[in-house]
Amino acid sequence: MNWEKMYDGINDNKSSVIQNTESPISLPGIIPVKEEERNGNEPVLYSDTEELNGGKIYQLRNRYIMKEVKEGLMLIDQERAHERILYEKFQESLLTGSGFSQQVLFPNIIEFNKIDFELLKELKEDLLYIGIDISEESENKFSVNGIPPELKDRNIKGILEEFLEKYKNEDGDVMTDKRDKLAKSMARSMSIKSPRTLTENEMNDIIEELFTCKIINKSPYGKTIFCLITNNELELKFN
Repeated sequence: MNWEKMYDGINDNKSSVIQNTESPISLPGIIPVKEEERNGNEPVLYSDTEELNGGKIYQLRNRYIMKEVKEGLMLIDQERAHERILYEKFQESLLTGSGFSQQVLFPNIIEFNKIDFELLKELKEDLLYIGIDISEESENKFSVNGIPPELKDRNIKGILEEFLEKYKNEDGDVMTDKRDKLAKSMARSMSIKSPRTLTENEMNDIIEELFTCKIINKSPYGKTIFCLITNNELELKFN
């Protein structure tokens, strides 16, 4: 799996018109700060990109990424981290219309119930912005003509059905929330599912892309993504 292609397109410098009520949470010892930004006794997770990419890395229970950092041991929930990465990528794609769709050689014809069919008709244009190219084939049927690179070798029918269920159950019915709901629901549907074994390169890619996100400590659904066990805390465990 090519993780780098999965995350292409995130641009932290552009402002978003998508409604987003999230705000970064300042947690001493959790939010990484560079050496020159350190205040008081706040732990520093890394001083530069080189250090972030260095250090030992492990996987725990095929669910958590364990990474050695300057101040101790960082534990990352891999599924939540991937959700955050995809969510911010989809937000950017919906804002700029910059999603990439890879055309399929043989379009996939998928039948939906009437409610889901009508909902897909409503979301069709926005789905194209994140790389999912669908067209009406016949009554209650869509042709999937193109998919984003991250859906290669995935069950597109299952992904779309899961996405539709999550979208319908997502809070917020105001029209200004539509694209944010889409980004959240699709990020959860397309993210890696734990437990899952990752290679060392995949784990490093997740960490690198997570730390380029605007919000790194919470998933799109407000769940904690990572925690830090400091060197002092480790030492106290053995005293």
